[in-house]
Amino acid sequence: MGKHLVITGANRGIGLSFVKHYCTLGYQVTAVCRQSSPELEELPCRVISEIDVSNAASVERLSSELDNTQIDILINNAGNLTSESLEQKSFDDIMTQFG
Repeated sequence: MGKHLVITGANRGIGLSFVKHYCTLGYQVTAVCRQSSPELEELPCRVISEIDVSNAASVERLSSELDNTQIDILINNAGNLTSESLEQKSFDDIMTQFG
């Protein structure tokens, strides 16, 4: 079996594109997201949903789900998108986005 790749924020957009790409290349892909999508569910990958990478208990559950599985590559694509402009954001808001 190929290398194991974990992708967060995998249910849509760039994350979903990463999942599609690496599945096509033959990687063993684990797709992690807060809420799955029909398009993600159709792909030949393992989906772990209801994971919020900004929540410690949720990350602990992800660790338990992976259960010492070797991860060769991690693409940490999960994010916290808000619609304010940079000028409207506080320092804490910016740190949350990059957290």
